[in-house]
Amino acid sequence: MKRHTPLRILLGSLLAFMTVLTFQACATVPQERLEDLETITRVYNNFFESRHPDGGVAYVRDDLKATYLMQYAQIKNRVTFGPSQRINQALYKDDELVPLTEQVLDADQPPFNKAVITMRYEVATKPSNRVRTVVYDQHWYLENGRWVLVPDLDPFLK
Repeated sequence: MKRHTPLRILLGSLLAFMTVLTFQACATVPQERLEDLETITRVYNNFFESRHPDGGVAYVRDDLKATYLMQYAQIKNRVTFGPSQRINQALYKDDELVPLTEQVLDADQPPFNKAVITMRYEVATKPSNRVRTVVYDQHWYLENGRWVLVPDLDPFLK
């Protein structure tokens, strides 16, 4: 049996704190490339599906965070997530579809400012625990060099 000495507990807590700071710093640096969008959506979905206490609120547009947290609290209590899959991605510049070309993929400054990521989730919702499929479009916007989500969590609460 391992003994948890006060020094070991302090070092573990310090490591956890530094990890959180690192993730928070990553959320505030410019995230303009397509690879950044893919990474951010993957991290957000991991927080969301794992029923993390804040559900990935760091990626939600600032004026929508309070509403998001209230809806997410209901999701955490009622929804259990099964497998999920990213099934589509569409990029837009001022609401006009941008075709994925090599030039778009290699651009340092993206020729797009909106992305719609379509996800498929298998979920079980209490009290019935009936398994159902939710297809959900996540709307991401590039604002001030950062990708932010404008969420609509209603499909999970039905």
